[in-house]
Amino acid sequence: MAGVITIVILLCWYQSARQTALAFVWWWALAAALCWGGFSTAYLMIDQSHWVTGWADQACYFSAILILCPFIAILGARRPVANVWSLFVVGPLILVLSWPLLVTWMNGSSQEPLQIQPPMLLGFVVVILMAIGNYFGTRFTLPVLMMGAAVILLVVPLTPAAPQFFPTKTAGRFWADGLLSLAAIFTVASWKLRASMQQQPLDRLWVGFRDCFGIVWAKRVLDRMNQVAVTKQWPVRLELHGFVWNKQVTPNESIKTRIDIEQNLRWILKRFVNQTWIDAYLSPTIDQNKLSNLDRL
Repeated sequence: MAGVITIVILLCWYQSARQTALAFVWWWALAAALCWGGFSTAYLMIDQSHWVTGWADQACYFSAILILCPFIAILGARRPVANVWSLFVVGPLILVLSWPLLVTWMNGSSQEPLQIQPPMLLGFVVVILMAIGNYFGTRFTLPVLMMGAAVILLVVPLTPAAPQFFPTKTAGRFWADGLLSLAAIFTVASWKLRASMQQQPLDRLWVGFRDCFGIVWAKRVLDRMNQVAVTKQWPVRLELHGFVWNKQVTPNESIKTRIDIEQNLRWILKRFVNQTWIDAYLSPTIDQNKLSNLDRL
């Protein structure tokens, strides 16, 4: 279920992804959706007695790895390094986390139940925290928390150190699919909620960028903008939630400053998004459906 829902969402998002540095993120997300969708559909619909335990464990584990890949790819989603990041960071990460699979195949025990040792489980937890942390405080906080919980449900039952109260492999996979489906549904709901909110164009642009690229990149851009604000003595500072203006600012100062802010934001964000993406957010008569499509990042 989760795989099908995610694939549909990604297909709707494809044109918007091409306007940003998140194109490689889109491909990683599609790979994860296809892998998990194929495995979960087969696993949940076919009689469990027909499954070879080792193969099911390996497919489940590899799906969990791919689910994390888009969130790591986002951390390098800036032109022109986005492609290189995917090749030299995300690719090696897959190899490292896939080490238990390689060992299993090299030992000729591919049909035996897969066992993940605590050090590898700890590595998974670290990557999950990176993924969740980048979106904590954005409109995608709840969906990402659900995704992290789903990955934990997929991986922890594979380790001998799993607590007694933890769900079994079958139950964990069932609940993980449900959580991933809910995450996709809540993500769509978040897009619609944001598209319906009334904001000033600059705040709308900033929040859209923050929510799409996460806190890590938002903090980098925020620091750059506030450095410019100090240099040019703007009566405003940028916070994670939007622009905060001095109470004493005059209407003329506000107009002039907003023009300067837009020029600087366009210059800084050009490494992340196209100008058409920015124009859609800054348009005073923005089409809410179009904005909702752009937000699908």
